[in-house]
Amino acid sequence: MNHMHASAWRAATAAAGLLIVYFLTAVLSLQWATVKGAGAAVWIPAGVGMVGLLFGGIRLWPSIFIARLLAGFATGSEQPIWAELGIAAGNAAATVLGVWLLQGRGGGIPRLDSLRSMLRFLAAGALIPSALAATVGATCVVVSSDLAAADFPLVWLRWASANAASVMVITGLALAWWHERPTAGERWHLAAIVSVNTAAAFLIFHTGPDYPFRAWHIYPFLIWAALALRVVGASSVLLVVGCAAVSGVLADVGPFANIAATAISALMHVQQFLVLTASTILLLSAVADERRGKSALQKAQAELSELNRVLEERVQERSEALRRSERALLQAQKLEALGQLTGGIAHDFNNLLQTINTSFELITRQSGSPEKIEKVAVMGKRATQSAVKLTRQLLTFSRTQELESEVIELGPFLENIKDLVRTSVGSAVTLALDLERAGGVHVSTDRNQLELAIINLAVNARDAMSGGGRLEIGATDAFYRQEPDIPDGRYARIWVRDTGHGMAEDVLARAFEPFFTTKKVGSGTGLGLSMVYGLAKKSGGKAVVESAPGQGTTVSIILPRVEPAGEASSAATHAAPRSLAGVRVLLVDDEAHVRSAIAAMLAELGCHVAEAQSAAEALARIEQEHWGLIVLDHTMPGMLGAELAQRIRQQGKDTPIVLATGAANIEKLLPGDLVRVHLLRKPFSITQLHQAADLALAS
Repeated sequence: MNHMHASAWRAATAAAGLLIVYFLTAVLSLQWATVKGAGAAVWIPAGVGMVGLLFGGIRLWPSIFIARLLAGFATGSEQPIWAELGIAAGNAAATVLGVWLLQGRGGGIPRLDSLRSMLRFLAAGALIPSALAATVGATCVVVSSDLAAADFPLVWLRWASANAASVMVITGLALAWWHERPTAGERWHLAAIVSVNTAAAFLIFHTGPDYPFRAWHIYPFLIWAALALRVVGASSVLLVVGCAAVSGVLADVGPFANIAATAISALMHVQQFLVLTASTILLLSAVADERRGKSALQKAQAELSELNRVLEERVQERSEALRRSERALLQAQKLEALGQLTGGIAHDFNNLLQTINTSFELITRQSGSPEKIEKVAVMGKRATQSAVKLTRQLLTFSRTQELESEVIELGPFLENIKDLVRTSVGSAVTLALDLERAGGVHVSTDRNQLELAIINLAVNARDAMSGGGRLEIGATDAFYRQEPDIPDGRYARIWVRDTGHGMAEDVLARAFEPFFTTKKVGSGTGLGLSMVYGLAKKSGGKAVVESAPGQGTTVSIILPRVEPAGEASSAATHAAPRSLAGVRVLLVDDEAHVRSAIAAMLAELGCHVAEAQSAAEALARIEQEHWGLIVLDHTMPGMLGAELAQRIRQQGKDTPIVLATGAANIEKLLPGDLVRVHLLRKPFSITQLHQAADLALAS
C-alpha cells in the first residue's frame, strides 16, 4: 500500500512539474507571437513537452493540454475558447505521437549515437509531430480569425518550423546528456567549446548593418563542436546559437534583421536557419559518433585478438611446462619404484626359472619312462605359461601392449576359470560364483588379460583375508547414465568381492597407482590393480574400487556390452589349420638357440626349413631361391624384421611372411600397405605357430 502511495505521489509530482514548466515556456514563447497571438519564432514548449513524456511517460499528456490552454488565457489570447481547446489538443496529440514513434513497442529512451537513430529522431520526433501540431493549430487560427485561406500555408510553415526547431535543439540536448554523460575532462572541453561558440554567435548575430557577418559564418564553430564532442557538444552549441539568433532578431540586429524588410520576415529566416542548421549539425555529429564508435570497436577487437593470442601462447607455454613436469614426476616415480619392482619381479622370475630348470634337469635324468618325462615336461610348460602371463602383466601396466580382443560370453568364461581361481586362493577361502544374471552377456576384450585380471583380484582378496573368508565373483548386465568417465549405455559389470580387512581412505585413493602396494618388499610388484585399470580403459570401460576398513573390498570391472559373434565367424575361427607338410620355409633369427627351437617346431609340422642368421643373408637367399613361407624375428641387429619385410615386398616378392615378436606396439611400426604379413607374439606354442602360418598362407 505504501508503495502504491509513493508511486501515485511521484506521478502527481511529475505531472505538476511538467505542467508548470510547459506553462512558463509557453507564456514566454507567446510573448514573441507574430501571427494573431498564435505564432512564435521558436515554440519552446514543443521540446519541453517531448522531454517530459519521454522521461515521465505518455500518461503525463494532460499536463501539456492544460498548460497550453492556461498559457493562452494568461497572455490575453484573442482566439475563441474552441480554438484554444483545439490548439491545446493539437499540441498534446503531436507530442504523444512523437514519443510513440520514437519509443516504438520496446519503450525506453532513444539513443542518438548513429546515423539511423538520428534520422529517426529528426523525422519521427521533430518533423512529423510538428506537422501535426501545425496542421491543427493553423486550421484553428485561420478559421477563428479574419485571415484568408491563402494565409494558411505561411501560418502552417511558421508553426511547424517553430515546433521542429524546439524539438531538435531541446529534446536532442536532453537525450544526448542522458546517454552520453560526459566525463569531468569532457565537461571542461565542452565548456570551452560552448564559450567560444557563445562569443562567436553573439558577435555574428548581434551586430548592425555596418559589419559584414553572415549566418553561415557560425558553421565552422558548429562543425568543430559536432566533431569534437559528439551529439552532446552539437546540441549544447545549437542551444546557444539559437538563443543568440532569436534574440538578435528581436533586438533588430544581426544578419537576419539586416536582410529582412519586416520583423516577421526576419523571424521566418531565423526559423528556417535553425531547422536546417540543427538537422545538418545533428546528423554530422551522429555520423562522427558512429565512426568514432566503430573505430573504438575495431581497436577493442584488435586489442582483444592480441590479448587472446598472448593468452593462448601463455596457456600453451604453461601446458607444455605442466606436461614436462608431469613427465619428470612420472619418471621420478618410476625410478623411485624400481627397488620395489626389482624385488617383486626377481622373486617371481626366480620361482619360474627354478621350475623350468628343475623340469629340464629331471628330463635329462629320466630313462625309459615316458610317463615320468611327460609329467615333468608338463610341469615345465606350466611354468613357462606363468612367465608369459607375468610378461603380459608388465606390458599391460606399461599400456603399450595392444589388446587381442575377442567377444567373450561372461557366464561360461567365469565358470571355466573357477577351478583356477580356487587353486590360486587356497582352501581357506570360500569361493562363490554369482552368474544368474551373466547369461547372454558378452564383452569385447582380451581373454587372457581378463583372466589374469580376475586372478590378480582374487589373489589380492585372499591376501586381505589372512584368516580365511568369503570371495564372491559375479557378472551382470547394467545400464549406466551420467556415470563419470564412460558414456551412457549398456555395460557388463564384473565384480570381485571379499570380506577382508578393507582399505583405509588414503590407501583407497592410491589403489590404481602403478607400483603401489601394501605388501612387504619382495611379495609383489604393485602392478595388479594397475593392470586391471589399464585393461578396463583400453576396452572402453573403467574400473572402480569400493572399500572401507573392516567392511571388505569390491572391485568392479565395467566393460561395454556387445552383441555375440555370428555362427559363421565362430566356425571359421575354430576351423583346423591346413597341413604344412612339404612347405619350404626360410627362418630368419639372430639368436641361435631361438632359431634352433623354432626350426624344430616347423620341422615337427612337416616343413622343409632353411635358416638365416641375419637380414642381409635372408635377402640374398630370397633373391636366389623360391620360398613358400618366411618366418622373421622382429628384433635383429642391423635391420628390424618389419624393415626386412618391407624390403622383401620392394623386391617384388609376395611370399607369405610370419613376423614373430615380443614387442608390444609392433602394429604401429608396420607400414599400412604391407600385405600378406601375419604377426605372431612370442612366446608361442607349436599350435599357435601352425595357426599363424596357415593365416599367412591363406592371405
